Amino acid sequence: MTYEKLADEAEASHDPKPYFRRLLAARFQLTDDDSANLKRLSLAYQGEIDPIHARVVEIITRFHARFPYGVIGPGEDPNPPTELKTLEQQEDAVTLRYRDLLRNSMREEAFKKLHATILESFGKPL
Repeated sequence: MTYEKLADEAEASHDPKPYFRRLLAARFQLTDDDSANLKRLSLAYQGEIDPIHARVVEIITRFHARFPYGVIGPGEDPNPPTELKTLEQQEDAVTLRYRDLLRNSMREEAFKKLHATILESFGKPL
């Protein structure tokens, strides 16, 4: 979790910044319980999603290796491997499951407010 690493570094620096650990919770106006649940679920999510991402990188690397210098030879299939679509569906399923777990761990009003703030900050919903 990037915020956690940055918070650790900020606290360990010669000019400690203990408020940094609460920065994400403050930005999204999370209670202590909601912040703890978000952290717990995000760590679990990352544990499930990392192997999927590693597999995607492996497949893409192997795919790119087929086309040295980015040149697609005559008769070669330039389409990405179909396995990427399966991995995308797996990633979407994991993401939606953790979204729902987060929703179930928060008051509905707090979740809707968090969701709206995240969409405003980062983009479209799944």
